[in-house]
Amino acid sequence: MQVRVKIFTLVSGHGETVVQPPYEDHINQWLSTVKGRVVQVSQSESDRVGAGHHVTVCVWYVPDESTIPHPQAEAAGRTGPSEGHDPQAS
Repeated sequence: MQVRVKIFTLVSGHGETVVQPPYEDHINQWLSTVKGRVVQVSQSESDRVGAGHHVTVCVWYVPDESTIPHPQAEAAGRTGPSEGHDPQAS
């Protein structure tokens, strides 16, 4: 299992929350592109004097195995040594 995190940092206006558009739309758009499953979500907020609220949302997720690059599979597709490197010459 390879857990990853996506962090959204926003500065909202006075009286807004993270669940209001366009923030919700932005997060939902990202979620629609991720293949896998969400395992945890956290949110923190703090006041920014004269700027509203600073909101951070962290989404921890496990990507679908088919979307994770596997170095062994990439190496198996090679037909020869990397350019500029010949392990036989060393």
